[in-house]
Amino acid sequence: MRTFDDKLLKEAAWAQQTQRHQQMKTEQTVAAAAGALRSENAAADARLDDLDAMLLLAEQLAGEAGLSEELLTQADFAAGEQLTALTEEERESVVVPYFERLAVVDADVPWETYLGNVRAYADENQIELKEHPWNDLLTQAERDALAERVKNDYLMKPAHCDGLDYGLAALSGFLCGLIDVFFVGAPNAVKTVRGKDGVMTAQVIENSPLGAWTDKKADQLVLGVARLKGWSPKAGSEDNVGSAIGYLERNYTVNYDQNTTKAAKGAVQLTAKNHHIKSLSHAPDLIGLVFSVLDQFMGEAHFIDQGKLVRIDTGDGRLVGGNFCAKLFCGAANWLFHILSDLAGSSGSRGAGSVGRGAGLPAPLFELLQFCDAGSFTLYKNDTVGQEKTVVSLADLSVAVYEHGYDARFAATMAIPVVLNDLLTTLLRVLKRIFHDHVAPKEAIALHRDHELRRMLLVSQGVFVLIDAADAGIRSGGQILNFALRINFVAWKRLAFSGLMELRALYKQNALNVDRLDQDLEKEWEALAQEGYGQSSPVF
Repeated sequence: MRTFDDKLLKEAAWAQQTQRHQQMKTEQTVAAAAGALRSENAAADARLDDLDAMLLLAEQLAGEAGLSEELLTQADFAAGEQLTALTEEERESVVVPYFERLAVVDADVPWETYLGNVRAYADENQIELKEHPWNDLLTQAERDALAERVKNDYLMKPAHCDGLDYGLAALSGFLCGLIDVFFVGAPNAVKTVRGKDGVMTAQVIENSPLGAWTDKKADQLVLGVARLKGWSPKAGSEDNVGSAIGYLERNYTVNYDQNTTKAAKGAVQLTAKNHHIKSLSHAPDLIGLVFSVLDQFMGEAHFIDQGKLVRIDTGDGRLVGGNFCAKLFCGAANWLFHILSDLAGSSGSRGAGSVGRGAGLPAPLFELLQFCDAGSFTLYKNDTVGQEKTVVSLADLSVAVYEHGYDARFAATMAIPVVLNDLLTTLLRVLKRIFHDHVAPKEAIALHRDHELRRMLLVSQGVFVLIDAADAGIRSGGQILNFALRINFVAWKRLAFSGLMELRALYKQNALNVDRLDQDLEKEWEALAQEGYGQSSPVF
């Protein structure tokens, strides 16, 4: 990233001040010279007119006296020159315009020398080189234009939505909420049922049409990554996800992949179905990356259990690489490909003959709910009201929800209607501004200045989650687990973020949006630096 030195920028502004002064002096001298030339030209034109009149009169007098040019002698010409010669008094009265010599600042020298020349010029011409010279480089008109732009683009303003804005936002939230209800639902599950012959078989319960699609795409991603890393399946096993997962697991092993309580030395209650969510290093977010590299460095494993962070010593920490940076890179790469091996479940749960979808990765940041070891929620054995019940905290409820398929793949499923809602709300807002408010299309798509869009997104997301919560409540059958499985975690996170942005705008009403201003200033600096230096990343 390019850095800009304040001292150098200030010195450049001083140089610009002297150049402005030179330009002003040059323009003044040129204007004075032009005025003098115009005066001389006017006087010359007047003298020529007088001379023409005198010559015409002389010709008339000569004609009347019967004289001609042939009769003029050299003495006559000499007498004429004597008559027209300037007297001493007339010579002294002639004024020659004087123009002050323009001072120059030699720029074809090293920067420090040039800066010394700038200071000398400033001293000679009484130019004050201020500590903050940038204001002096702007004209009043430029200052006014800048103030107007800051007011329009960077002041946080309250939204002024009309009824149509709210109606369009609610419509978008309602439509996308219906998509969530009918196409997202709850994670697909596997249940054991007794057939007519009395044999117990596993059967897939498809609760989410979009979930089946995202599961398929996750499988294709794992297969593609495995092939990219050298997996060569046997004939007929090209689509065996379990084989591809096993290949990645063998090639990207980690020291924190314990999946039983015994493997965790009894410190954590682990099973094959919950070890991904309890292991912080398996989180597909920045938290997971940090803990993964730390665990690989230190030979440790970090888990969350009963609301607490648990550390166990694995004794086999290792990182490949010749130096610290190389080890960091290799650790991050190992983490990435290992979580890809876990994205669609484990090799055992997705092997040949397996019916289920396997226990994938937790949704980003979902693992943090395990720290909320509070609350009281009732779970029933076999998810059936009336059977043996267990009272759990929010932390244990989040684990139970994950064990029922609420993983990163399902998070991707939940994100689909959320993204559609944002896009549809934005599209409706732009169309409304163009066709109803008669705003120019270029202005209508300037979304960063549209404070009403922020409020519309909040409203549409609010309607979305109301429909989501109502559907979850109706279909839950009074069970908190079923309710949680149907809650769109992504939509609620999006609503929370929009709510924070709206509260921030209300709290900082008419305050300067420094973040956006910094971003635009950085773009301007990039453009100026590239234009001035002919490269993409000069360093000042």
